[in-house]
Parts: sequence; structure tokens; C-alpha cells
Amino acid sequence: MNFYYQNAVLSEVSAYADSNNGWQTLDYAMYRLGTHATAPYINIENGRTVEGEYVSVPGYATNYYPIDYPKEPVRGQFICKMGVNTGLTCGRITELNYTDSEYSNLVRMSESAQRYIGLRVDGGGPVFAFRTSDNAAVHPIGLAVKASVIETYRGTEKISERPCRNTSTVGANNTTCHVLFMRLSTIRGYSPYTINTISGFRAP
Repeated sequence: MNFYYQNAVLSEVSAYADSNNGWQTLDYAMYRLGTHATAPYINIENGRTVEGEYVSVPGYATNYYPIDYPKEPVRGQFICKMGVNTGLTCGRITELNYTDSEYSNLVRMSESAQRYIGLRVDGGGPVFAFRTSDNAAVHPIGLAVKASVIETYRGTEKISERPCRNTSTVGANNTTCHVLFMRLSTIRGYSPYTINTISGFRAP
């Protein structure tokens, strides 16, 4: 089976699965990585054109960043995510136990200064915090689940059929658009696969 990313075929899939238990679809794909580095790294691409607008986060360079020890999310913490659609976007944790008719026990990231904090197919992307001492490494925090918008009909990421767009360059003023993510400690409850980080932390 082949998976595609921006019209390029990804490496051969080592394993994949999907299932539906009646109320949600679960899916994953695993790839065998080459020996291009001696330690875990993440490739962060800062700068994407989204819906005709250039989206980037000031102060961070497109680069490979080493992965430091994982962290638990904290309310008010400044964090970022990498998504296939929107690339690097950042905001603050505004809710630690987000629950609605579709999801439970998720973390909500909002208050983004970027025009688009997240869009379709950003789900599954890494959520992390840059190391505060030098911004030269990242701490893994979780995996993105969905980009959305707070409104009466919440199962969508659009308002009037348009993607949710932040209107202010001040993040604290933007509380409607948000990204939901699952913390690593929650992911540990799923099996049979694991996520390993540089400190040996293991999360299925």
C-alpha cells in the first residue's frame, strides 16, 4: 500500500491498520526510517501558503531540531504543532480536558497569532514546545487530532463554508479557532505501537 504526501510517494509502509468501532475511526501507518542521524530529530518547516496567505511563526527557522525529553501540557503554556496543511503554527493551551459529543479528554490549543492555526489533514502532526533556554530543541507533548472552531455546530472547521481565520495579530485576541490534541500520556493507553523519545519515554 502506498501513502502520498504532496504528490510524492512516501517510503514503503511497514504496517498499517484502520478500524471503526461504531463511533470513531482509528488509523495508523508505520514507516521504517533510514540511519540519517544518530539521535531523534524532527524536521520543522516554518512558512506555508494557506488559503492564498503566507503563514509563519516569527523567531523560528526551518530546520531539523533534536528531540528533548517529553513534557505534560500545562494551561497557558506556549506550544506549537506541525501540520501537513498549515505547517508550523503556535498558540497557548486554553483547556486541559476538552470534552464534547465527539471527543473526550483532549487538550485545546488556541490564541494563535497566525491567520490559520490548523486545517484539514493537519491531524496526526506532532505537538511540541520549543526548549525555552535556547529554542534549539523541542519537547514532545502530543499529537494533533483536529482543527476546529467554537460555534453552535462544532463538528466543523469552517464558518459559512470558509476556513476559520484568525483576525488579530495578537494571539490572546483569537479564541475561536483552535487545535485539539491528545497528550502523550493518553496515547499510552492505546496499543500495539509505541512512540519513543530521546529519554526513553514510551507511548503507544
